[in-house]
Amino acid sequence: MRRLLAAVGFAACVAKIPPGSDIPPVNVNAANMTISGLSAGAFAAIQVQTTFSSEIYGVAALAGGPFWCAEDNVASE
Repeated sequence: MRRLLAAVGFAACVAKIPPGSDIPPVNVNAANMTISGLSAGAFAAIQVQTTFSSEIYGVAALAGGPFWCAEDNVASE
């Protein structure tokens, strides 16, 4: 999971990687790994942080909602 998150984060920061190239290694301090999201991304960030709470140090959720807010009922308000 750590490698996936590091690769996704690194790939988002790199301007262009030629097709077929290997993604270079990234040094990640796993003790300080955080996740953030805005709106629907905030809901996803909270889901990831809850699921991987032993690996994710913190979460920043902007304009999102709490974990399990619909409680299995999409029509809930």
